[in-house]
Amino acid sequence: MGNAVTRELLSRGVDVTVVVRPGFDHAKNRRLNGLNLRVVECDIKEIFKLPELLPYRDYDVWYQFAWDGLFNEPLLDYVTQVNNVKYVMDAIVAAKKLGCGRFIGAGSISQYELRTLEGQTNAHDKHRIYKTAKLACEYMGRAVASHEGIKFFWPIITNIFGEGEDSPRLINSMIKNLLAGKRQPLSEGDQI
Repeated sequence: MGNAVTRELLSRGVDVTVVVRPGFDHAKNRRLNGLNLRVVECDIKEIFKLPELLPYRDYDVWYQFAWDGLFNEPLLDYVTQVNNVKYVMDAIVAAKKLGCGRFIGAGSISQYELRTLEGQTNAHDKHRIYKTAKLACEYMGRAVASHEGIKFFWPIITNIFGEGEDSPRLINSMIKNLLAGKRQPLSEGDQI
């Protein structure tokens, strides 16, 4: 997501600063090579420090794609997911300090499952903690952004695919399997 948004913004002549995790290997990441942008390292756990790391306060929009623990056990860990909510709220406050008038986050289609009776009563849903954290970010994010005086957007993202995406999610897996001539297993299609 970040790669695609960054390239689109740059193609429109927008000045872009990209925040990456510490130790991110810029030289090996071909997606950033040759792009006219600033790269700043900052761990998501310390996103509140970002205003101290950037030299000026002339930003218009903050795009928040970072999320810790998207796969395996961390996805099911309530501490990891609750911390993600805090990191997004910290990012909204940091965005305000940097002069941003808009904050654009990254919701998940799965958070909407919690708005259905079946989603609310499914005690066996192993991703429920993640879904709840995403939903909490939407609601709390609106409140914090309103308090900070910036506009808040929480678009719902589902099944991304393309350059750099290597997740095991449905669309991405299906494309890879079909291109490799492999059979793609599918469910009955009765998800919420």
